[in-house]
Amino acid sequence: MFGRLSLEKLRAFTLVELMAAMVMLAILAMLAMPLAKVVYLREKEEMLKEVLITTRDAIDRYYRDHGFYPVSWQDLFFDPYLKRPYLRHSPPINPFTKDIYGWVVICSPVWSSEENRYVFPTYPMEKFLAFPTPKSGIYDIRCKKPEEDRRRLIPKSVALDGKSFYWQW
Repeated sequence: MFGRLSLEKLRAFTLVELMAAMVMLAILAMLAMPLAKVVYLREKEEMLKEVLITTRDAIDRYYRDHGFYPVSWQDLFFDPYLKRPYLRHSPPINPFTKDIYGWVVICSPVWSSEENRYVFPTYPMEKFLAFPTPKSGIYDIRCKKPEEDRRRLIPKSVALDGKSFYWQW
């Protein structure tokens, strides 16, 4: 009933075969890692472009409706006169930093007597939220430069288009 199993009936992988399979899997994994990083970065870039387009469009629509730029992010979140929001998240969330502090606010132009021309004052988001400027409204936003980001979440490298940095968009 319980006979002896002969060595011919037992089939198993040898240690050499297992090691060869592990080496092949490691090589395939090493080849896939750079591709996964590029796909992840491309997704972040697309999200950043979408947020910038949406926010800039909301600022332009606010200016078109009121004739002046919004003074605070709350103005873009809910407009008491038109009873509709311009943005769902106000301020918007930066896809690289995953919070609202990854932006630099560019205010509407003001006359500078020192430079004898109009200048666009810029403020980091955390400073703008703490001390909003009543003189000028929100004209535009841009991503922070890597050296402005204390947490080092924004890449220093050129965007995947090979021409520009994220803070230039």
